[in-house]
Amino acid sequence: MRTQLAIFHSPCPVVRGGKSRTWQINAMGMRTLSFFILLVLIMTTLLFAPLPAFSQTGGGGGGGGSGHEGGGAGCGDVFGDMVHILRNDQTGQPIFAQRWIELPKEVKGYGWGYCPIAVDEQGDRLPFLPFSCDVDPLYADLVVEVDYFGRLNGGRTKERNQRMHLDEVISNIKQAGKLRLDPTGRLEMGFGDPLYCNANGNPGYCSWSTIDSPMESMALYVRLMKYGHLVTDPLEIDIWAHGDPALGIQYHPALSKDDWPKFEAAGLMNLLPGPVGMCWHPVNGFKPGCALPQSLDKADFNNGSAYLGAAANKTGKITVDLVQYANRFLKITRDTEATLATSDTLPALYEDCWPKDAIDPWTEGEEPPEGFDLTQDLVYLDSCEIFEANSNIPGWAVYDEFTNVREMFMDFSKSHYKRKDRADVEADLILEGSSTGIWERVNGTYPLQWVAEYPNPEPPVDKDIHNFVAAASDTLRAIEYIHNYAIPEDLYCKYLPADCL
Repeated sequence: MRTQLAIFHSPCPVVRGGKSRTWQINAMGMRTLSFFILLVLIMTTLLFAPLPAFSQTGGGGGGGGSGHEGGGAGCGDVFGDMVHILRNDQTGQPIFAQRWIELPKEVKGYGWGYCPIAVDEQGDRLPFLPFSCDVDPLYADLVVEVDYFGRLNGGRTKERNQRMHLDEVISNIKQAGKLRLDPTGRLEMGFGDPLYCNANGNPGYCSWSTIDSPMESMALYVRLMKYGHLVTDPLEIDIWAHGDPALGIQYHPALSKDDWPKFEAAGLMNLLPGPVGMCWHPVNGFKPGCALPQSLDKADFNNGSAYLGAAANKTGKITVDLVQYANRFLKITRDTEATLATSDTLPALYEDCWPKDAIDPWTEGEEPPEGFDLTQDLVYLDSCEIFEANSNIPGWAVYDEFTNVREMFMDFSKSHYKRKDRADVEADLILEGSSTGIWERVNGTYPLQWVAEYPNPEPPVDKDIHNFVAAASDTLRAIEYIHNYAIPEDLYCKYLPADCL
């Protein structure tokens, strides 16, 4: 059998491969179907079947490439299923099983491959088929698919669409007079008369708009996770610009030095690379180095978690697997046509359970010896050594199909979210009063108190990816709470202001 995760409908998380040679031989008997019937089937499909949905780079390999090398099409580049797999409990790095398998695609024979280890709801690993990366079909019902991306699936769109949303956010920040965070950690922009609604003005003079668009929130998340700030080069050419050729070269919108005071007054300097003098020369203007990626810190992860929570479904959930797979199709750890990879990465891990003194079962790249029983897997050790994937592991330089083990992953070690950091943030809501069925306005409620008491009673761990997931989940649940009990606009006053005088 060829190495393919047949029960998942898509080979995304595993070493890719074709069907088994046994299947191919048996298929010869199916080719007795007449040419006429086959032609009818093909024409019917072309005429009536819907066109397939392709993402930015189409179908491709099973992994993401390694950081600045770019790599092939990642698992998130195709609309396939992804599943819960064994990961390092602190970092979220996947732990692949180094197994003697039938090699993928056009590679002949058998050899060492790297297989994602599917786990059930409790995190217990599921067994493999012998000489394969496939889960044993007897355990197929225990596989947990990551089918809860919801609005985050919007991240699979073309990069130019993602950048369009970032450009929209940057343009709005430039037009705004004042900035702040809403009670859930989302960015809010204040608009109004610049004489009153400005960086140091009273927020009451501003009309406030929250960035609650999933795509704009995702654009902020991508930029912050990749660069550690929101600053772009004012001379960055918009390679996707179209329209009147007379306009000449078009550039992406970028923050100017006049925007720095907005961030400083709001206590949001962590969204910038540094003080204005670090990025702007009094004569030469913008310093291009300020638009390059920086290493992320605690504040970056706190803000990033809020943006991810704002991009997700309000009634959805955020898990370690979701974050890692989303980062894959958002290409956080990879260079793209218009962005650089984050500087904070970790390699994949793999476990070696083959006895140290044992030789390979047979010559790599060849078929098994005649009479060898392929229905019984090899005997691997119960105690395994875990290593970081690098160019010295078997198969790295030989088999292009093993791109999954080459993928890089976000390093979340600096994520140190604490609920007390957001606990004193207030919101005015409509809540049920002491009498059942009577609702009243309640000023100064604390959404995080409700989050900690009801949906997320477990306190966040101190750091690493579980800390980041908890922060994003707290934001998501706080947004759900506020949206559910938000004070509605008074339409009587909107359409007949005289009634409200």
